[in-house]
Amino acid sequence: MEKEINWNASGKETDIIVKIAKRTFKIIEENALDEYPHMDIVMDITAVHMNGNKLDLQRFLDSDNRNFTHDVFGIRNNLDRTTGLLENHFLPRFTYQS
Repeated sequence: MEKEINWNASGKETDIIVKIAKRTFKIIEENALDEYPHMDIVMDITAVHMNGNKLDLQRFLDSDNRNFTHDVFGIRNNLDRTTGLLENHFLPRFTYQS
């Protein structure tokens, strides 16, 4: 049986993820990029963060546009949405380093 995706981010984590999504949405609008719905951004970041690839969410949010977009769109393009795991050896730059 396949393991279900864990969506249980804390309130603080969710607040930062929503801010990441808002920033992403603004970048998409400013640059006329392909549509990436706000809720999909939230779900993708949450899925990655809660399922095997903890993200340093505050560093991610505070990063420059180049590194920020690398991680957001890398996650979008490499996420297995049935497991919450990243594929193709993609590793976000803001993977939490303990």
